Amino acid sequence: MNVSPEKWIDLLTLYGPMALFVFMVFVLLGRARAAAPGLSPAQRRVQVYAYVFVWLSIFVLAGMIVLSWWRINFPSEYVVSGTIHNLKYPQMITTDEQLFLHRRTVAGLDFEYEWRFISAHRFTGTIELLLQKRPSDVKVLSYQLPIGANFIRVRSTFHLIKETTKWS
Repeated sequence: MNVSPEKWIDLLTLYGPMALFVFMVFVLLGRARAAAPGLSPAQRRVQVYAYVFVWLSIFVLAGMIVLSWWRINFPSEYVVSGTIHNLKYPQMITTDEQLFLHRRTVAGLDFEYEWRFISAHRFTGTIELLLQKRPSDVKVLSYQLPIGANFIRVRSTFHLIKETTKWS
């Protein structure tokens, strides 16, 4: 494979680490492996160091390629989860936020919501939850659910205080 240096520069610019990986495997490794006849021991030592350096670079590049592929295909998420207690049927909670609510019956008419908030970035602030006593009620109670930076990866529990807009 006889490719001009300008073509290698264009390939490296266009394809990034993958092209550099191919360049190291097919060009630099071949150059470092080729033993020129008549080398002195000092020159052979330099050649062995170059050969080892090329192999280490190949493994580092392979790791970088896998890491970049992983970050592109599996972006990080921040998850805040918890439980809201002290609810009775037919009460219901709604929100405009990207909040996942799962209703779980505790006993009789008592139930609780398990909630999960997933965000692409670290979220700090409040989420507004609306409580209706009955689905037909026009009056709703507004609750502000605080989410702090220390809530990430920690399960939070909130108890609804009846007839108020407070959490305990």
